[in-house]
Amino acid sequence: MLKYGKGNNFYSFQQALYRKALRDYGDLAKLITLNKYYEPTLDLPDFTGLGLTTAEVMVMQQEALKEHSKLIAKMKLDRPK
Repeated sequence: MLKYGKGNNFYSFQQALYRKALRDYGDLAKLITLNKYYEPTLDLPDFTGLGLTTAEVMVMQQEALKEHSKLIAKMKLDRPK
């Protein structure tokens, strides 16, 4: 039960709600702490140290970009209507 007044327990309730939502909904739960929808940033890994050609590096980066786009699209579909 939530308590009203000076000694309220809203912060502990919010943290428990955040942990449960994070487990169930993933990054969409960050809405509770950020007060806006979370959009993941694109961090392209550096494949040049693996001895790959530039064409192979470009293909790997395009695949990473596709995965990032799919993640954002899935998160937008999971938002409330």
